[in-house]
Amino acid sequence: MKSSARGLVRLLDTVGACFRRLLLIAGLGLLASCGGGGIADLAGGVGSGGSGLAEGTVTGFGSVIVDGVVFDDSKAKVTEEGPAGVREATVKIGQRVRISSNANNVADSIEVITELVGPIELIVADGAKAQRLTVLGQQVRVQREADSSGAAATWTDFGDLPCAPGCAFAAGQWIQAHGTWVLDAATSTYTLLASRIEVINPQPKVLLSGVVSKLDGSVVRLNAASGREVDLGSAAALADPALNQVLRVWAAPPGGPPGAVMQADRSISARLAPLANVASTVLGGEVSRVSADGSEIEIQGNRISVPAEFRGAISTQQFARVELEKGALGWQVKAPLRLSASGERAEVQISEDIPAARLAQIASGNWSLRGTLLGRTTLSSSCAQLANEPPGTRVRVAVQAVRGPLPMTVQSVQCSRS
Repeated sequence: MKSSARGLVRLLDTVGACFRRLLLIAGLGLLASCGGGGIADLAGGVGSGGSGLAEGTVTGFGSVIVDGVVFDDSKAKVTEEGPAGVREATVKIGQRVRISSNANNVADSIEVITELVGPIELIVADGAKAQRLTVLGQQVRVQREADSSGAAATWTDFGDLPCAPGCAFAAGQWIQAHGTWVLDAATSTYTLLASRIEVINPQPKVLLSGVVSKLDGSVVRLNAASGREVDLGSAAALADPALNQVLRVWAAPPGGPPGAVMQADRSISARLAPLANVASTVLGGEVSRVSADGSEIEIQGNRISVPAEFRGAISTQQFARVELEKGALGWQVKAPLRLSASGERAEVQISEDIPAARLAQIASGNWSLRGTLLGRTTLSSSCAQLANEPPGTRVRVAVQAVRGPLPMTVQSVQCSRS
């Protein structure tokens, strides 16, 4: 049964978009009926023969889908690095995560990776469909909707504010941002391409991060040679900072004149390090830099060698999912790069088993599935037939939605008995 389900899902790469959506909904239901958490091989998982490490963006649920690959998270411990150490966390759509799993894509741990926590200082337009935020001196690009360049829309979450989904960012708002750091070659500055931004209440500590561009004793500059200065002298450091690597720093909210050196409380090196007994390491994100001869690419501050047989047409800010291995000079590409089209990244699938009584919420207003806020939609016939089932009846709900601000626009909803 499981092998036939995996074979069904593999067809997704070769069929059209509409038929692909129907197959995915059917596949999720089939996996659920087998009693599992929904384990599928949508884009090549960690492979056979050992455990795996994967870093990327949460793009759906049913269990957890990261860059198109489904991981069973039913037994996973979910954590994040907070200002005082590791703490429990919740996986949300659009977050960047690092997953440790076995050969069957069953996750045993999920680390949520946040890039920025702090107040918005400045907001400027960036074309017709995007804008740039300045947070703690760092640049954040928010894509309001997908465009012809292939840029995927940012998930924006304004919580319970009554303006959603038409809310606008404002200077002074505190946000929590996830995404990938990408180099702007024209200005030699790294910008965070945001995958998720959540408006939050003011916090006692801020989190800033970026690519280390300059080291001067205990002082580092992030994202540019003239970027924000941070003094790590008194910080509790989990690893020494290194040039061209992503560093995350917790600190007190900045005081004094704009651009003053920030004093770090805690620093975290975000380099992707090889782990013992891991058979596969996979990294997903927008490509920040490509060398002139295509022999090296950079994703999230990780410089990766590309053997001649895997080089091809790849450009900066294009999304790639790369299987890696450790070579003599560092990370190198192990298999052909998987490049995703903007249309694929705009499709969001979420599924969950819920009580039949909750189906009435779908047509009455905004509703949630796997903690993700969805917009009001009309009940499909498959859902309407199950809405009046006796209390205690569980229903498998599979949603197709459009990536973007929460609540997301729902394209279709299908229901079946759990």
